[in-house]
Amino acid sequence: MILVGHGSVRCPGPGRQIERHAEALARRDLFAEVRTATLYGGLPPGEAMRSIESESVYVMPMFMCNGQYIRDRMPEAFGLSAATAQTDARTNGRTVHLCPPIGLDPGLAGLIAKRATERLAERGISSGDANLLLIGHGSPTGSASRHATEAQALRVREMDVFDRVETAYLEEPPALSDVLETLSGPVAAVALLATQGPHAREDICRLIADDGFAEIVYIGAIGGDEAIPELILESLGRYCGDLRDQA
Repeated sequence: MILVGHGSVRCPGPGRQIERHAEALARRDLFAEVRTATLYGGLPPGEAMRSIESESVYVMPMFMCNGQYIRDRMPEAFGLSAATAQTDARTNGRTVHLCPPIGLDPGLAGLIAKRATERLAERGISSGDANLLLIGHGSPTGSASRHATEAQALRVREMDVFDRVETAYLEEPPALSDVLETLSGPVAAVALLATQGPHAREDICRLIADDGFAEIVYIGAIGGDEAIPELILESLGRYCGDLRDQA
């Protein structure tokens, strides 16, 4: 198995986070080999693939949406054509299972609701009396991030756990500061981001502080949650059958 992230040439944190997820999966002994790769600033996907001896390789994109990186850059990085994205393909004598991004998995909504409810409870706040704010990256040039964010928000709404569930974006409207002005009462904010990188750790915290919203509980990037390795297994189970039953 290979976990693939965006990575960064100036911040090692996101790469280390994916490595922690990989270490947690390796401890399960469900895969002969577990590797990590990043598109930028770390071990390139091609090198990660060459380091694996297994004939069948599952590639899990640690991305929150099916954007350009997944549609174009990811297949190219593994020597596949764009037409084979999210399908099984043969390359260099191996079968590569390019799985859907973890951010699209329907189980992610449950993890978002669970963490928000727990953090609110730590402050003595019932989730039914609070709002959930899901913060997506967004893009002025594509709709993939918005679609993924709205899909997860809809799933959380259907759980009927929070008073309101709203969405906001970093790089397209509605902006985080604008949405905060429309909310009242306690708010649990979750970033639909893959890692606790600069966006989650700095940009969102700064925007919240600048707004002066007093009753906000910020959970951070959901992709950094310690339960993500379990969600990866569940996602693979939906994609190719329960690997735990095959071990």
